[in-house]
Amino acid sequence: MLHAVAPDGQEAAIKLARFEGETANRLRREIATLHAVARRDPTAASWTVTVLNHGEHEGRPWMALPWYPHSLRSWVEQTAPPLPRLATALVAASTALIRFQASGESAGQPRVHRDVKPDNFLVRATDTELTVVLADFGGARSESLAAPDHPSVHYTPRYGPPEQTLLRTALPDPGVDAHALAVTIYWCITTREPDAKGPMVPYTRAGRRLLELQCATHLSEAEAAELGELQRAPLPGLLDLDDMTALTDADAQRLLAAFEDELRRDGADPGTAPALVAPLLHALRRALHPDPERRDGDLRKLVAACEGLAAALGAPRYSTAAAAPTHAEPVAPPRPPDAQFRAPTARPAEPETPVAPEPTPDRDPMAVILAICIGLLAVVVVVRVWLG
Repeated sequence: MLHAVAPDGQEAAIKLARFEGETANRLRREIATLHAVARRDPTAASWTVTVLNHGEHEGRPWMALPWYPHSLRSWVEQTAPPLPRLATALVAASTALIRFQASGESAGQPRVHRDVKPDNFLVRATDTELTVVLADFGGARSESLAAPDHPSVHYTPRYGPPEQTLLRTALPDPGVDAHALAVTIYWCITTREPDAKGPMVPYTRAGRRLLELQCATHLSEAEAAELGELQRAPLPGLLDLDDMTALTDADAQRLLAAFEDELRRDGADPGTAPALVAPLLHALRRALHPDPERRDGDLRKLVAACEGLAAALGAPRYSTAAAAPTHAEPVAPPRPPDAQFRAPTARPAEPETPVAPEPTPDRDPMAVILAICIGLLAVVVVVRVWLG
């Protein structure tokens, strides 16, 4: 991600795929998703990033997006917003996710983002404006994740629910976004993920076998048949759901303590914190249930809990409408980034850049072997010199 400036002074973020393969395909899917969302919802620029331009540069896709100075994570970490203002931001973030899911209903299936987290909401905040938009749609789906054309597991530990690690034939469940949004809300208030959402997923024996097969690069005919059978297996046979919980007691106490601290800073009675936190805690527990059959995937309930919190705290109203970008559709013909935007520095954006870095590519096996041989030769030479 580069921070660029157009000749007219307009700031933009340039997102360029570093490598071909899945990294490039993910960015192409993101561009296609953003255009589909914009066609479905003419007001999409108020709640999501908008493609200013896009194209191919040296065989790799790129797109230009409006520049936002913060992700939700960096905004919370660097500015420590008071809880009333944070509650307003969480209402905007939750509403953006609802509208994204609704943008796919014309096809009979809601769109599912699959990577909701504080890093994937972007923030522009001033004394009178608070804009929060949803970003990073490369993992979004509205069809079976095991579709032959692009099988995909997309999962951020602690945010995605455990079943999201498994490549199954079922349509993506909007409840995975509710789970991740609930963790995002919890993190924004406490600045840490719930202890209940540890990095270890309790697979059953069948679940571990499915994970092994879906990660294999080559499968025999028998293994392919076994994979298909496991992908259709009921989830309770793949995960030990009894070993998981929505929130621990310590998680709940940490959330309560955050409310008490906020009330003390405002000179209010911290004894009112339990009544303030109860509706939000109830909504979080339901959205974070480890069993998708019992999880409440209705994002509107999380929005209502955040709205109730904002109202109870007397949150001021801010302008939350995002300014419409100069180009709602890409300029044709698309030009490479260096022709469309003048980048002031040829360096990556600062650490608060809202989009997570792309994965590094696999190393060339021949290059690795050559490096090992050169290293061994150097060791032999040093030993022979030392021995005289």
